[in-house]
Order: sequence, then structure tokens, then C-alpha cells
Amino acid sequence: MCHERGSLPDNKMNILFLKSQKIVTLVILLFLLISTSLFCFYQLGNSPLASYDEGIYAQVARESRLENHPFDLTWQGYEISRGDNRMLEKSPFYIWIINFFVNLFGENEFALRLSSAVFAFLLIVAVFLWVLETYKSALLGLLASLITLSSFQFLLIARSVSYDMVFSFFVILSLFFLARTEKQKCFYILAWIAIAFGVLAKNVIGLLPLIAFIIYKLIKNDFSWLKKKYFWIGFFVFLGLVLPWHLYAWFKNGQYFWQVYIIWNLFKRYAGSIFTAHQLGPWFYLDKVFYRQFSPWSIIALIALSVSISRFFQNLKKKQNSPSVFFAIFILIYFLLFQFSKDKLATYMMPLFPLLAIIIVDTLHFGFDCLKNKLKLRKILMTATITFFLILSILTARNSYQKVTYFKEHWSPAIISRTLGLALHNLSSNSNVYISQSGGFSLPSIIFYANRKGIFWVNNLEEIQDQNFYFVANEGNLNKGYKIKHSQKVTDNCFILSVEKL
Repeated sequence: MCHERGSLPDNKMNILFLKSQKIVTLVILLFLLISTSLFCFYQLGNSPLASYDEGIYAQVARESRLENHPFDLTWQGYEISRGDNRMLEKSPFYIWIINFFVNLFGENEFALRLSSAVFAFLLIVAVFLWVLETYKSALLGLLASLITLSSFQFLLIARSVSYDMVFSFFVILSLFFLARTEKQKCFYILAWIAIAFGVLAKNVIGLLPLIAFIIYKLIKNDFSWLKKKYFWIGFFVFLGLVLPWHLYAWFKNGQYFWQVYIIWNLFKRYAGSIFTAHQLGPWFYLDKVFYRQFSPWSIIALIALSVSISRFFQNLKKKQNSPSVFFAIFILIYFLLFQFSKDKLATYMMPLFPLLAIIIVDTLHFGFDCLKNKLKLRKILMTATITFFLILSILTARNSYQKVTYFKEHWSPAIISRTLGLALHNLSSNSNVYISQSGGFSLPSIIFYANRKGIFWVNNLEEIQDQNFYFVANEGNLNKGYKIKHSQKVTDNCFILSVEKL
């Protein structure tokens, strides 16, 4: 066969095109891996443990490691609030991950936070691979990943000691696997495994992806999944992963386990009767979390969510599979569940950010497809839109990273709590330490850095029954009836007083 000079056979052209596509995909993936690594790992250990959760889980991991009790978690602080140091509201799965990295790198802020950073990195890669596989576009995969990464709340949790990133990773993974069961039934097993680890990473909230999947199928009037053998094989694998610790904790602690794990940790927290400080009002999630911490994507995500649901009901009779609608159903269920809870924390919304990013990308892809008969206009709009969104996401991610690192490195209660804790660690006496609740300290962080027992909150000196004790106050003097044997200045507004009751 003759060819024009300079031309190549069609098959060679196709091979070159596929190779160039692979090279572009690899370059984009490499850029994503490098940028995600910088955002998640760079200077991870520079700041002191800041939030209550960071101090609590760091100390829980230490107690589990030093006392060699991998299945029986305790926290010293519960002796103050409950009179019982057993920690039964979550399985030890996350604490095992923390201690794995602590055993590798030593007990420091970097190692303690590394589990969250690693799972944040894996989550970003999973989002990229999902979008790449679904829409055959590395650029859209990069965009979805960067939108997720640009969220202030995502980066804050990625750089903290927190269950929420590990939990979110397995929630998103289970949703991806459940969506894939439409094409490959064996993904039911992987979905059940991811759901199991989601439950172990936090609690029964990890079952929500399955609930969303069932509702999605009911809307479609599809019950075929109940007849799939892989669904039931996966179910028994799930039981094999989840039941051992739950049964162990039940037999070891009796009814007290269920009182803490279900009644206290779920129902009482949902009713807002545990932490009054978490009762942040009905607009907290919409205003503080999505509008402010997911800006500038919040309005775009709302539009995309509406478009996805509208498309689904328009095509319902066609019985087309729509992963984006499945994700939208999960978002609505998850959001409404936590919206009606009296107990509200920004970290609870963590699993929704990657899904919203995917739905934004799905809507863009749908919009571009509507222009498939207008190739020139489609190409111009695709190039302009994706370029603009990529630049916006990179700038937003950089801005969020700066806010997160500045907050964690300059938040005065965290700095003071670490300084105070280290000062208490060096005290020669084993007398109890009492800290004024009005001092603005983080007790869990103080307990961790002090690495000593006998640290308690008090409202005033009259609550203290000890004859000799240490008292942490904002000033270096006390009322009559107490003798200050020694005063140590920690900061300008923090003093450790060695006190004798007269």
C-alpha cells in the first residue's frame, strides 16, 4: 500500500496518540503527587498539638503502646470527667495506625499526624483515579483532586491527629466500589471491606454508604443486587472484620460497652446533651463549613448537585446508571443526618468534599457533552473552563494551606498548652496538678506533653481537697488561706504555683 510522503499508517498514528496520552496522564499524575505531598507532609510536625482531639488521641496511642493494651483503649482524661478511663466509643483501629508510625519515627507531632496525612494523600489519588477511569480525562481528574485539596477543612484534618481523615478515606472508597458494582459484581466484596474499615475507623456511621446504595437502588426499583452472590460473600467478610473487636469489647466490659458506644457516643451526642460547646446552631454547616471553608466551590457545587439530581429523574425510565446521583444521594443523607444533630463539628463534613468535587467535574463533563455537535465551540469552552478552574483551585489550595499552617503554628492556646505541659513534666514532686478552667488551656494537650498522672480541671481553689498541690493560674498570687511555697512563671499569663493549704 502506498502512503503520501511524511504520512504514517493509521495504526501507527493511533499508537503514537495513545503513547502521548499516557505521557500526558503520567505528567499530570506526577504533578498531582508532588503538590499533594507538599500540602500534606511539608512541615507537618512544626506546630504543637492544637485541638482537643489531637491531645486526646496522641495520649490514647501512648497509653495503648506503653501499657501494651492494643485492644483496650484508655485515656487519662476520662478519669476526670467519667471516673473511668476506658475509651470504648471507637475501635482501636486508628490508634494502631498512629502507633505504627510512632514506632517508625518516634513519638513526635510529625509521626502522630502522619496517619492523617498519608490517608489524605491516598484519598486525593483515589479521586484522581476514579475520575480518570470514569471520564477518561486526566485533566478532569486533576481538577477534582485539586478542588478537594483546596478545602480548608480537608487540609486542616490532613495535618491533624484525627479519626476523620481515615474514616473519610474508607467512606469514599466504599462509595467508589459500590458504584463499580454496576459493571463488575466482584466489587461488592471490596465495598464491604471498605465499609468494615469505615466502621472500625469511627463507628456505625461507616454504614451510611450502604444505606445510600440501598436507597439509590430502591428509587431505580432495582432489587437484583440482593441476588448477587458476591454481595453476600462481601457481607460475611464484613462480619469477619467488624465483629471480633465489638464482641471482645462487649464480653470484656459488659453493658457498659453499649452504653458508651451507642447510647453516649451516638444518641446523647446527637441530642446535644454531652458537649454543649458543640451546639453551634442550625446554620453552622451551611455558613461556616460549606460557604466559608469550601469557598469558592460552594455555590458551584450546589448548582452541580441540582443538575445531577435533575438529570437522574429525567432519565429514570431509561434505567441508566449514574454514579454522580448515587454520590448526591449519599451527600443528602449524610448532610441531613448531621444537620439535625444538636452536636455539630466542622470535621463531621469531611467525607462530602471529595464527592462535591466529583459532582462539579461530572456536571462540567455533561455540559461539554451537550456541545459535541459544535466541536470548535466545545474545544474553546473546555480549554477556557478547565484552565480557569485549575488556576483557581491551585490558588485556593495555596491560600488554604497558608491559613491552616499559620493557624496551627500561631494559635496561642496550643503554644501555651505545650509550654505548660513540658514545664509540668519537669516538676520534681508527684503532687496533683490543678488547672483553672478559665485559663484558656487545652487539657488533653497538657496531659500529653506533661506525661504525668494527676492533672485535673477545677473552677476554683475551694474544690481542691489536697493539703499540698500544684495550681496553674493566670497570676502569681492566691487568696488568704493558701501558702505559695514556690512560683514558676511559664508565660506572662501562666504560673505554676506550689501550694500548701493552711
